[in-house]
Amino acid sequence: MTPVEAALVTGGIAALIAIWGVLTQRQIARRRATLDLLTKSEADSDIIAARRKFIELAKAPGGLAAWADADKEKSEEAQKILTVLNEFELMSIGF
Repeated sequence: MTPVEAALVTGGIAALIAIWGVLTQRQIARRRATLDLLTKSEADSDIIAARRKFIELAKAPGGLAAWADADKEKSEEAQKILTVLNEFELMSIGF
């Protein structure tokens, strides 16, 4: 193998390792951000209240479907449902 070929092979291996490192760090950062979100959510009184209301409404006869009507879109209950669903969405994006 000539010195030029050796340099190209070494450069290629170095590039692959660098790409792998960047992808790994990105994955770790996403998971860390998700854990931070979970920690914040567990301490946020608004989210805790929304979660309680969400569970209460989900257990009611008819479940959450009753709150999907256009006339109930601006209601406090619908807003709490959206808050909880948005939290679930953010968590799922992180993992």
